[in-house]
Amino acid sequence: MMLVNVLINPTPDLHAPRPDCPDALVDLIERMLEKDAAARISSARLVGAELEAIAQTLAGAVNIRDRATAAAAVTRFSPESEPAPPIKQNLPAQPTPLIGRDAELVELTQVLFDPGTRLITVVGPGGMGKTRLALGVASSLLERHRATAPSVFADGILLIELAPLLSAEPLLPTIANTLGFQFAAEGDPKAQLLDYLREKRMLLIADNFEHILDGAPLIADILGAAPGVKVLATSRERLQLQAESVYALTGLDLPDDTADAATLESNNAVKLYLQGARRIQPGWKPAADDLRQIARICRMVDGLPLAIVLAAGWMQTLSAAEIEDELSRSIDILESDLRDVPERHRSMRAVFDTSWQTISDDERTLMMRLSVFRGGLSRSAAQTVADASLRTLSTLVSKSMLRRDPDHGSYHVHELLRQYAESRLNDSGGADAVRTRHSAYYLAALRDIRPRLDGAAQLDALRDIDSDLENVRTAWLFAARHGTPALLRDAAPVIWQYAEMRGLYEVGLALFDQAIPLLRSQPAALQRDVALGRMLAYGSILATVLHSGDAAGRDARRGRHAAGRG
Repeated sequence: MMLVNVLINPTPDLHAPRPDCPDALVDLIERMLEKDAAARISSARLVGAELEAIAQTLAGAVNIRDRATAAAAVTRFSPESEPAPPIKQNLPAQPTPLIGRDAELVELTQVLFDPGTRLITVVGPGGMGKTRLALGVASSLLERHRATAPSVFADGILLIELAPLLSAEPLLPTIANTLGFQFAAEGDPKAQLLDYLREKRMLLIADNFEHILDGAPLIADILGAAPGVKVLATSRERLQLQAESVYALTGLDLPDDTADAATLESNNAVKLYLQGARRIQPGWKPAADDLRQIARICRMVDGLPLAIVLAAGWMQTLSAAEIEDELSRSIDILESDLRDVPERHRSMRAVFDTSWQTISDDERTLMMRLSVFRGGLSRSAAQTVADASLRTLSTLVSKSMLRRDPDHGSYHVHELLRQYAESRLNDSGGADAVRTRHSAYYLAALRDIRPRLDGAAQLDALRDIDSDLENVRTAWLFAARHGTPALLRDAAPVIWQYAEMRGLYEVGLALFDQAIPLLRSQPAALQRDVALGRMLAYGSILATVLHSGDAAGRDARRGRHAAGRG
């Protein structure tokens, strides 16, 4: 019936059901449905080319990620034409395929085609794969150029390697050398370079910009003088230029280690690990237990690509289970002796050492203090526990030392970087003072949240505990070890109530079971006995729910007796 309508009936008014449909798209559909073959659009390639043009036009009105998603949904075709001539490029061949960054490739490629985007900086902590992604984008642009009509970067796609530079001073000659441009003996060198670029259509990839940020004004000058030049930069810190769009790169999607083997093997983080492992043991087929251990390793390193590759590099010596065990003790297992890997990437400690040198003394102090937090923190917590200022927090975000969740307003430290900063804190001698403030803050917050659990704000209160649960756990155990029973006494009822309401009986019982022997090891005192009694009582209730048998009833009686002393 649909085919009959297309062949016989007049084309309906397409604007009627969708008045928001772009005129260009309506016109294209009408020409596709044209009854007269001579007037009908002649090929699928032409349809694809027009769809591409429409998608790029629409992309200018939406944000970066929506634009990429919309454009990715359009199959790319182009009018039949002669292959485009090769363009100037100096991209190094990559030793392994890029894994797990398909979405990012599409997004960045489409953003670079946006006429309004001149400079985009891929920012992220060391080891996140910024350079590898930028090279992947450049390679995809070259492939697109070979397969389609003349490129918007017809004069070249060039990699400018900035890592060897010790300062911003040699940036100008480094760019010129990469372009193959020779300065004349007379005249201002910068003016000569800008004049050379003025009519060029190029993509310059400025890789590893974070240590020469004083050179960023030269990038602004290039963009101002050469409207056909775009810059894709990689940096641990944004360039702070008006033309800059920032693309924050995060870790690979984390696997759920409880998933089945097929699901685990299809996860990108696990795929990256397997790629590294199979370079050492070709054809290796992991068993289901191996995949679960690999998934846990990927979670332990928070999806950081370099860390995953470094962990996989131990497969010749250690099993996945042994690698997981070593990693639980120290990040120092994350190292490599490969000769063609830059020294700054041969270990995660070297990566973090480099980042540590780029921040000020005040920023280092704050990072050490923030290392006591687990699973994120609020601005209020950072200010109270770590004496953080809003400006310093913002600076650490811009330097990729912290990540801010815009939806919840919380701050997060990558787990490996947190461990590194924590080792620095432990060496500083000030760890206990910061952990004491952390423990007091979260246990007091737990005490104060109790009225909300019984009122109209119950769901919000539960969500607040959900988001802070790792911090609560850390604060609870520190208080139990260091003898602050009054905080534990007041927090115990909330732990029990939260576990009951959320059905997290094992979580609540584990907290009580861990704290009880620690309190019992301390000298008898009224506050200690009251706290201990409450833990025994509430723990026994949770144990009863979990069918723990006679021990639950015995502890319940002891708990009621001890709690009565308070």
